[in-house]
Amino acid sequence: MQQHDATMPQQHQPGYRLQIDFAGDPLWIIEPLTRERIACPVLVCTLPCSSFFYVEPLSSARQEHLIPALNRALAYLGGVPKNILSDNMKQVVTKASRYEPIFNELMEQWALHYQTNMQATRIVRPKDKPSVEGSVHHAYSQIYARLRNEEFTSLNALKYRVLQLLDNANDRLMTDYGKSRRQRFVELEQELLQPLPLTDFAYKRETTATVKKNYHVILGEDRCQYSVPHGHIGKIVKLIYDEAVVEVFLDFQRIALHQRIVGRRGVYRTVEEHMPESHRRYRQQQGWTEEDFTSKAAAVGPCTEEAVLRILSSKAFVQQSFDACLGIIRLQKKYGTSRLEAACGIALQVPSVSYRLVHNILENNRDKAAVAAVYHAPMLPFHDNIRGKEVYN
Repeated sequence: MQQHDATMPQQHQPGYRLQIDFAGDPLWIIEPLTRERIACPVLVCTLPCSSFFYVEPLSSARQEHLIPALNRALAYLGGVPKNILSDNMKQVVTKASRYEPIFNELMEQWALHYQTNMQATRIVRPKDKPSVEGSVHHAYSQIYARLRNEEFTSLNALKYRVLQLLDNANDRLMTDYGKSRRQRFVELEQELLQPLPLTDFAYKRETTATVKKNYHVILGEDRCQYSVPHGHIGKIVKLIYDEAVVEVFLDFQRIALHQRIVGRRGVYRTVEEHMPESHRRYRQQQGWTEEDFTSKAAAVGPCTEEAVLRILSSKAFVQQSFDACLGIIRLQKKYGTSRLEAACGIALQVPSVSYRLVHNILENNRDKAAVAAVYHAPMLPFHDNIRGKEVYN
């Protein structure tokens, strides 16, 4: 006979504990330029007594995004429970223990700010937080399912839509109780929550960076670049940032402020006032179109035009190829029109044409060598075995 483990029914005290966890499946946003799908982990928080719950998709599950999301979860509840229960996620727990888990310093500071107590489940014991596990399933059926045919190109748009569906889920009638989760929360738990502090817990991180020659600094975590006034090139600056804002300081003075780029890597954020005057003029003149490049290339010759057309069609986002096309057209200033046309003719013999390929052909005089080889090709001597064109008439 199959043995079954007994489960003990739990009686939840109102306002005593908030259970938190990440859903097993993420939600998704679409990068508008590349159409790349970007996964967004989803935080779920539940008050077990009323089953009132909170759901939010995040840029990542890292502390820098988890802690502000927990701030917003408590704001959604309008108060603070006596305890916060999580599993042994690395963002929260430094050392797991059944009796005395050790929480990392940042989470201890967060708990102290909100005057609450951190708790952790036993290792691999999902039944220690069954309410939030149940809320994850409710999120799948009442939020995820309704998003399956919707597309979002920004995290803020996704968060806004999830919040709408979350309110609907909390207002939905629970047949076992004849009331909604929100009604039960208001009746049983809301008054027992501790008041929120006057300010949210401020999670800030800092690092240093050297201003590059392109007057940008790199935020190492996501490899995005942020501009500073060009006069500070070569200086070491301090970056202080959170999930929303990046501040750049030099000698305790803030020299730049940017909205944080989330969900993408290697992206530039440039303020026009930070650019040198010559760069501003260049940027204003760059109202390029595909026709601008093809017409300039056609004036050089058919091979140059074909090379530019191939480069324009090589990128998913055509504007990404404009610099390479501009570089090819400008090669005629140094090498002349005839040499550029000859170099493009050689470049067209390989499958992938690029500015670097055409430039290397010209720099290494391969175009001259090809012309010389044709000019000095030996002529076959005339004899009776050579057929003339009249044979094929």
